[in-house]
Amino acid sequence: MFWLLLACGDDPDVLLEGDDPAECTDGADNDADGLYDCNDEGCANSADCVGATDGLRDITLDYGPLEGDLNLFSPLYTIPPYTDIEHCYFVTYTGPDVAFTKGISYQHPDFGHHAVIQVGDPGVTYDMTGIGSDCYKAMVDFQWHPIIELVGAVQEGIGYGDYPEGMGYHLRSGTTIMLQSHHLNSSDEPLLVNDRFDMHFEDLDEVDYVAAPIEVGDDYFEITPGVFEHSFECQVDVAFNLAWISGHMHEWGKYQYIDLIKPSGESTRIYEVENWLDEYYFASPIADFLPQGVAVDVGDKIRVTCAWDNDTGETIYWPDEMCYSMGIIFPHSLGFVCNANGD
Repeated sequence: MFWLLLACGDDPDVLLEGDDPAECTDGADNDADGLYDCNDEGCANSADCVGATDGLRDITLDYGPLEGDLNLFSPLYTIPPYTDIEHCYFVTYTGPDVAFTKGISYQHPDFGHHAVIQVGDPGVTYDMTGIGSDCYKAMVDFQWHPIIELVGAVQEGIGYGDYPEGMGYHLRSGTTIMLQSHHLNSSDEPLLVNDRFDMHFEDLDEVDYVAAPIEVGDDYFEITPGVFEHSFECQVDVAFNLAWISGHMHEWGKYQYIDLIKPSGESTRIYEVENWLDEYYFASPIADFLPQGVAVDVGDKIRVTCAWDNDTGETIYWPDEMCYSMGIIFPHSLGFVCNANGD
């Protein structure tokens, strides 16, 4: 069993939530009873919790038994009416170096968009003092690396991502982890929400390859009414093998292609979905290239083509729609990320 130190003492059997300052707002399950912060009875009379939910619609959820080797809990977040907002929460991994092989995210099914984790530079602890839950400042001031792609749905509100068998991300002790929570409140009430992310580890000597995600996307497009197609390219600056790749669009998606283009101009289609279905919003089809993988060399380009059928009568922009692809590459320790817009 691997452990993350989240303000826990040596003997979890005698800990109480809220017996130390700031424990009722740290997003941690300090007494290891499955409840945390204002959801735990130990914090019920805390000044941080008394009256904290007045005027809010409390839609926090009990996500069930803890699974995995490390469980990350977001603090309780307030989402104002008619807002699209991201919050970030930061912890430091203090266990042994491990291979992260599987992640499961939990969010309210009606208002959650995603709950994902990224990590800072390997083995480097970032000073997040003063950041609070400000995702924008964190993303501008610090370097982050994705370590998992959530492409499957256990059920609505619960997503998962598995590394291929024999592969895992090398998580080093001392690394800062960021839990990023994105919610969309389409109601006229302020909402109180909570998220959870479970991480599963293996010993490093149990995996054959260190692996990491690939993310290729573009957020600079305007989808006019009717059928609209958009393509962009990202050039690769490091060689790797592609284990699998998938696409991502929302409910107006019509079709999506991904092509690998060599410097000679030779093009190979590696992903093709001719009929994009509504359910692909949560779990899109995957093109699997294992056991050998697809070799991608320095100088190659990845071209992503997305098409939408915009029946709203108005222009649609990111993030209401997306043109995005993701997958797993090996052997690789940091992954490859490209935003065609350059942001």
